[in-house]
Amino acid sequence: MRRGRSSDALELRARMLKRVVESELDEARQYLLGNVIETYFRLGRRQREQFIRVVARKEYAKVHETELTWGDELLLKGRQEGVVQGKRETLKRLLTAKFGPLPKDTEALLDAVQSAEKLDQYLDRVLVAESLEELGLEEK
Repeated sequence: MRRGRSSDALELRARMLKRVVESELDEARQYLLGNVIETYFRLGRRQREQFIRVVARKEYAKVHETELTWGDELLLKGRQEGVVQGKRETLKRLLTAKFGPLPKDTEALLDAVQSAEKLDQYLDRVLVAESLEELGLEEK
């Protein structure tokens, strides 16, 4: 089975996304279907540039807007996860430098923190704390 010309494949991808965007599905289901198309219909850099030109046409205006929204969400989520991971690693490094090797329970507690704000609270107090207990990271 031949896939056909690249431009045909890009047109097919655009039509698939258009059907999803114009469907009666709720936003979450549209996002999931769009993600399936993204996952199984990957584009290289050059193809992505060609695809952007395809969806820039008037008939695909909704696809273009939605693709930008989905892409922004994924990018934002990845950045947020990276920020949390960076703060977690920094906190562990500072705690280890100040108090020595961290107990497994303390590491597990820090690994469970998903909030950048909560990690910031620990980071703000690490310089003045006299112990892991004082930080609330170890039982008394």
